[in-house]
Amino acid sequence: MKTNIKLWYFASSSLSSAIIHQEVRPEFKDGWTCITSGYPDQETLIKEHCIQPDPCSVCGKIYSASFVPGVRKVMLSEKICHTCYHWWSLAQRQTSHSLRIAGHHYQVEPDIYNPSQAYHCAGFGGREIWYSKDGGPPQRTRNLWHQGDISPHWRSLLPDNAVFCEKPLAESAGGGNV
Repeated sequence: MKTNIKLWYFASSSLSSAIIHQEVRPEFKDGWTCITSGYPDQETLIKEHCIQPDPCSVCGKIYSASFVPGVRKVMLSEKICHTCYHWWSLAQRQTSHSLRIAGHHYQVEPDIYNPSQAYHCAGFGGREIWYSKDGGPPQRTRNLWHQGDISPHWRSLLPDNAVFCEKPLAESAGGGNV
């Protein structure tokens, strides 16, 4: 005789999270990006994964603060989940190389493109990308890194500040390496 045992799981994604009590482990195909092992009781799950008693103060998700000490310290002091921590940390360190285009966050890094090298690690594979920041002249980069689709809860603090644009007819007329 087979007995079906229900276990407790914590599952989360960038948009939601849940404590789940069921017989089989939740699946990633259900949209979850992180799923804990199963626990025999909810109290052990909460303790082992440092699940906070109050939801995230920004997005309202249930969250685990089981991260490295520096990240955990901010999450607990700000009462924010890891997804909101990501956007909080990007908001704290905006530079002239931070681009926000159509609700996505990008970082322009110095060009390291060298076609003669067999391997180079550049954002978007070193592809030439043109953008205009804050209505300024077109600029080129070959090292653009995407940090994600800005969470709706953070878009007012991280509004768009740039657009992708076409390569100017004459590169010398305002475009250049960053």
